[in-house]
Amino acid sequence: MPPSMPSTHEIKICVDQPDDKLEVYRSDDLEIDWSYLVEGYWGEDTYHNGFICYTAAKTSNGTWLLDATQRNASLDDLTQEDIDEGEFINDDQAQAIHDFGGLEAAQRHTYSRIAAVGLGMPDGPYNAEKLYKAVVEGGGKEIIDFDPDL
Repeated sequence: MPPSMPSTHEIKICVDQPDDKLEVYRSDDLEIDWSYLVEGYWGEDTYHNGFICYTAAKTSNGTWLLDATQRNASLDDLTQEDIDEGEFINDDQAQAIHDFGGLEAAQRHTYSRIAAVGLGMPDGPYNAEKLYKAVVEGGGKEIIDFDPDL
């Protein structure tokens, strides 16, 4: 039996602007099954932080996708009653509420982008984790705080 050729694969990541460069890989495949990988809070500093959820899927042509869905975590504990009673809200909260026309709409808003793509990856149980690791090592958003209620 001849020796098998080593499998070559490529992982592409998108952790900067333009953040939609990997969206071309998003599949119209109706059979695609997105699986939860990990979610929690990320943070670089006081002004750059939030909540993110990573999900992964393998398309019918064998391409692995890692989707990153974010939401504005600064609105998590804010209620309309707080606003109506004149509670202090910070500039980020005020801007989000203004941009989406109200607190409820701002709290529902999410933003999703393909953060990594695995091309030619062999079948294996840890492909989604490999994509997440590549994103983090490439400067992407790493989850630093896991919400125990999730």
